[in-house]
Amino acid sequence: MSPAGCASRSERANQRREHIKEVARRLFVEHGFHATGIAAIARESGVAVQQLYRDFPSKNHIIAAIVQVDCKQVANLPALDVALDAHDKQGIEGWLSDCVHTHDDESDRLFVQMVAEAVRNPDVGHAIRTAKDGVIRGVARAFAGLGGADAVSDRHLALARVFSTFFMGLVSMRVVNGETHEEEADFIKDLIVELAYALATKSCSGTFTSVAPDFDTDELAVGSGCCAHAPATAPDKVAQVQDS
Repeated sequence: MSPAGCASRSERANQRREHIKEVARRLFVEHGFHATGIAAIARESGVAVQQLYRDFPSKNHIIAAIVQVDCKQVANLPALDVALDAHDKQGIEGWLSDCVHTHDDESDRLFVQMVAEAVRNPDVGHAIRTAKDGVIRGVARAFAGLGGADAVSDRHLALARVFSTFFMGLVSMRVVNGETHEEEADFIKDLIVELAYALATKSCSGTFTSVAPDFDTDELAVGSGCCAHAPATAPDKVAQVQDS
């Protein structure tokens, strides 16, 4: 097969997998995880069951893929990298604001279902933790950048976990109350950002690690009071942020 033919085949396969995820997402939102089986996903997507299993070995794999997509959309890490490289503190604050305000009803409902499913399903729980840890490291880099630090400290990571907890609670409030809670989101976000600035004198020297949401945190070693170091096989994932 020619290179063009291989590329076309790969593109069709990617389009098919994206279509499967879109259909599965809609069915999960409408009917829940347990009421949505592989047969229903295959029927609604128009993809043969055998082919669907070749693309995704199980329903849990589909859920994990959706988690990764959602986290990448909420935590737009390339935009954060641009702001950090430019030492643009306003851009970093804008990125944090986008994290709490980028949402839609369908994604919020699906997120709450996923968290509930994670209690019962270890595979789903692992997917959510992996994605969440990647987002937390991104938020920690943002906080370190706001303070002009050249490294992510344990304090930045701790504050990022607080931010993550706030975000998860915000999503739950939106689903349960049917309200956006924009003012509350801005108020809490601003308080946490102020704490990040207050940590300006608490950071240590080192490098930032650019961590995508689909990275397994087992691949990273976080030293006490220091930065997260990327594995030797991925030096291109390391980005330094210096005081502006």
